[in-house]
Amino acid sequence: MNNLTGYIHNVSPVKHSNKTRYFDMLIQTEATKVRGVCFSSSKHLDFERCSKQKSSVKISNFTIKSDSVLMNARVQIEELKEVTFLREEIPSTLNISMLSNVLGVQNFMCYRQCCKCNKKLPATPGNVVKCETCGLRQKVSACSSQYHLQALLRHDDINTTVTFF
Repeated sequence: MNNLTGYIHNVSPVKHSNKTRYFDMLIQTEATKVRGVCFSSSKHLDFERCSKQKSSVKISNFTIKSDSVLMNARVQIEELKEVTFLREEIPSTLNISMLSNVLGVQNFMCYRQCCKCNKKLPATPGNVVKCETCGLRQKVSACSSQYHLQALLRHDDINTTVTFF
């Protein structure tokens, strides 16, 4: 069984996409920071509480797909007394005052998502794209765009990598 140990940051409000309710967050582990997406709104308060209390946690019963931790109602989140690494302060939003502290962009991705299944669509020329997962043919203009940016920031004489979605 997979487990992640770390800290929860920046839990979003519950969002609605088609018939799906979800919320996302940033999960800080000892080695990296990854996006977490939970499709069970009943878990929202648990994640939000751990984020606000800055508690270290162990997360289990999840899957990893496209560099994101995907969770549903079966996810288990357990507060831990301590972990072997410190919690980083991660800004919740990018604002103009932070731009002077950007040391470099490490990674930037933009991709489109399928209107039906929200899966990543292939980059193809033209006005119509076919989803490889569900087979839906759709206009490129009807697809939502997702952005992923990793930047190296300097804050209080500490360099840190921050991921924005």
